[in-house]
Amino acid sequence: MNQSQLLDAFSSACNWNAFLYSFYRILYTGLSYLLFYTLPPDAFAARATLSSIIFITVLWTDAGLQKSLPHFAPHFISSRSTFYQLARTVCLFRIAIAALAAPLVAYLVAQTAHALLHTHVTAYTCIALALFAAESFVATIRLLYHSQFWNKQFNLIETAHTTIEMLIDFIIVMRCTDPNTIVMGVLITRVVVRVSTTIVSLISLAPLLQSLPPSCQSDEAIHFTRPFFKHSFVMWVTSVVKSLSERNFIIPCLTHILGAQQASIYKVANDGALLFYRVIIKTIGSNDTALLSHAHHRDTKSIDVAFTKLTTRIAGLVFPLLGLVVSFVVFLYRSASQELVSSMIFQLFTIIVIGFFIETLIMSYERLVEVHRDYRSLVYTHVPYLCIALLFVSPIVTYIGLYGCIFLVHVVRLVSLLIALLFARRIAFVRFPLRFALLLSCVCLIGMPSLIMIIPYCYIVRINEYVCWCGVYARMGLGSHSR
Repeated sequence: MNQSQLLDAFSSACNWNAFLYSFYRILYTGLSYLLFYTLPPDAFAARATLSSIIFITVLWTDAGLQKSLPHFAPHFISSRSTFYQLARTVCLFRIAIAALAAPLVAYLVAQTAHALLHTHVTAYTCIALALFAAESFVATIRLLYHSQFWNKQFNLIETAHTTIEMLIDFIIVMRCTDPNTIVMGVLITRVVVRVSTTIVSLISLAPLLQSLPPSCQSDEAIHFTRPFFKHSFVMWVTSVVKSLSERNFIIPCLTHILGAQQASIYKVANDGALLFYRVIIKTIGSNDTALLSHAHHRDTKSIDVAFTKLTTRIAGLVFPLLGLVVSFVVFLYRSASQELVSSMIFQLFTIIVIGFFIETLIMSYERLVEVHRDYRSLVYTHVPYLCIALLFVSPIVTYIGLYGCIFLVHVVRLVSLLIALLFARRIAFVRFPLRFALLLSCVCLIGMPSLIMIIPYCYIVRINEYVCWCGVYARMGLGSHSR
């Protein structure tokens, strides 16, 4: 594909990612609320914990494919034979990694089921292992589609299956009364739907490859195995190191050092910030690596154009969301909610969300270093994350408290990206769309809060009363749920 087709494919892929994420989030949020008010606390916690174990393990057994597969995609698109060779190699590699992780998944699931559900431990373990395998296959096939910008085709398949899954889950919750039946039914439905998604995606993949020649005459794609696995290993290590700054690592550390209450406050604040951060991350997906890799495969000029397109797209997501956050703060001040604004949760949310937005604006420079496979620079870029491990093994956290701890974590993340920025500027001459970013920031950070300021005060009072009544009803609902 030429440069114009590449940029159009990237834009289309991001749009389809945004559509699928919005659709997925709405349905799964509704299912979570329904399960929360239907299941007993132990059964709901068991379902949430089992899902977390499975998805975290799928992420850790990714083996760097999330970044290496889109990076090497331009080398495999030359023929059907090289693409099938890639798919076969990746699937066998993923099966081997999943097989090694299966005993850990079985042990964690068995302990969770025994502690929270007290029954059907063997059945839950088998279902969880099947779901772990199915989710691993779906994640791999999604990468194969997205690395070629076939997001529309895969996302339509996943949207149809998600709709069917939600309909079945709602029927199970409405018709069944036994908590174990509901939890097991939801998990089994997920397994069946993910297996069906895998089969349909594999069948739909064949027509997409008909436009490629059956075999490749050049030797470019033949010698991909060693650099592919080397790049996958490096990406795997960097992902593990970077996970030291993620909430799944920080929350247990805070619970052990500062107590469960401080860890819970951080979790609530972090969940609120992730609501905005994941809109950007899920919209871009792995298409940032795919775009820069395709451009890098073409020529130096193309990567400058692709980088500008990528950063413009990210800025177009960041500043409207930042304007929405600022508008929300203005609204709280005008609606006499200063207690909420001055609360610890809201202040932590502000620190985290601003850190996320700044990181997102410059994360493309790190992708640029990854695409050029400058592994020495990547090592230097990720060295600051080791400071987070030193932070939690030393007594510093008890002196600086929760505020200081979270602030230092985000400072480390920003320092790492700034180092990547310096190395990226040395590797390639790329331009950040500064004029577009400044114009959009002025419109969003001044215009959106200004609209909030001109809302009549009477409407704000009514909205505030409505929020108060919603809080009363929510507390009544939670009280009946606990009883």
